[in-house]
Amino acid sequence: MGARDDEERLRFDRSIGGRMLHVTTPRSFAILRCAKIKTMGNMGASLQHTFRERDTPNADARRTPYNTVLVGGE
Repeated sequence: MGARDDEERLRFDRSIGGRMLHVTTPRSFAILRCAKIKTMGNMGASLQHTFRERDTPNADARRTPYNTVLVGGE
């Protein structure tokens, strides 16, 4: 399967209202959210949340090692 097949598949998806009928191929995905951090306090709170240094009830702490830091990581 090449890029051309993906383009044709995408065109087909759009032609039927965006519904995806072909779920046979597993797909990876990522969610990236961007927001302006205006103060050092906001930055600290964001970092504490990201690195599970504060209580984050909706996050699975066992998965913390799988986090990827894109900029500024060691």
